[in-house]
Amino acid sequence: MTAEQRAAGASPRYARAGTFRNSWSVIEISDTYDYTYIRTAKDFVTRKWHAFPVTDWASWEERMAWRHDPDDPARLPERPAEELGAMEVSGRAVTVRINGPFWQMREWVGSEGLCLLMADGPDLVRDMAETWRVFVLKLLERVLRLVRVDIVHLSEDMAYKAHSMISPTMARRYLSPCYQSWGELLRSYGVPVYAMDSDGYIADLIPVWLEAGIN
Repeated sequence: MTAEQRAAGASPRYARAGTFRNSWSVIEISDTYDYTYIRTAKDFVTRKWHAFPVTDWASWEERMAWRHDPDDPARLPERPAEELGAMEVSGRAVTVRINGPFWQMREWVGSEGLCLLMADGPDLVRDMAETWRVFVLKLLERVLRLVRVDIVHLSEDMAYKAHSMISPTMARRYLSPCYQSWGELLRSYGVPVYAMDSDGYIADLIPVWLEAGIN
């Protein structure tokens, strides 16, 4: 398990059984490659999602919410100050990569499921987003206390070729609290770059991100 997987994934992680099961979902790789290909993939492959762990409040609480305890000691290396300090003196930019709230909730409920929940189950979406906000915020602070971070990079693929997957209004309602909370922490520690990576047509989303402090 890499340090990145240890910090950000579900803990305890799901066991692999039958088809390939990673920390959050059951997947297979296209019609050409079987599930073992993801373990040794040399390029990008499109995944086919058979099921998602969260479908309602009960599955959220039973399967996922409790697995995201930011105070779990297993999330950082055994000697975090030593390992993170070595990054700082390496002469390279120290980068922390985070799944944005849309990306992470999509991993839990699927793209279609998330978009439907934003309309039909807003309280569950808010709870998932708040869980992710607090989880990331506390982990970030643990890291920032130990090492000077140069870049925090959010991954948030949430647009098609011509339109975003959700409206700017929904982005502000459900996602901006995460972006703003994390940004305030980063500024307090002097992190100079707070970056966003996304795909597709994102013109309608850029103002939302700028308002939230992403630079």
